[in-house]
Amino acid sequence: MIGISPKLPMSLSPNGGHLLNETHESSVAQNFKNLILTCPGEKMMDPLFGVGLRNFLFENDTAALKREIFEKIKKQTHMYMPFISLDAVNISSSDKGRGSSITSAASLTVSIRYSIIPLNVTNLLTVDV
Repeated sequence: MIGISPKLPMSLSPNGGHLLNETHESSVAQNFKNLILTCPGEKMMDPLFGVGLRNFLFENDTAALKREIFEKIKKQTHMYMPFISLDAVNISSSDKGRGSSITSAASLTVSIRYSIIPLNVTNLLTVDV
């Protein structure tokens, strides 16, 4: 099987070898998701790489926080994936069971509609942390 990059998380193909991203679109989508989820400092050879959405998880839900997340996404995309155009970014958060128990969980959802300029393709990436 011919592929562009390994599909993450890595898993074995029924035909032998590992599953692969077979299109540029799927490879870009995977790399974009990694950019959004990677925390700055996590990538050894480039400590500036990554938005680090998890770092914002327990912050107060304010307009300023949403602007900060948007600006970080915009800056990181421009720096590391300049062939992507951000069309729309929607950021929402919730605190399920606020104050009810130690196991209650906050969540942050970011939906990004983006265009891959050279491929003339539009996609939607939704990340829940």
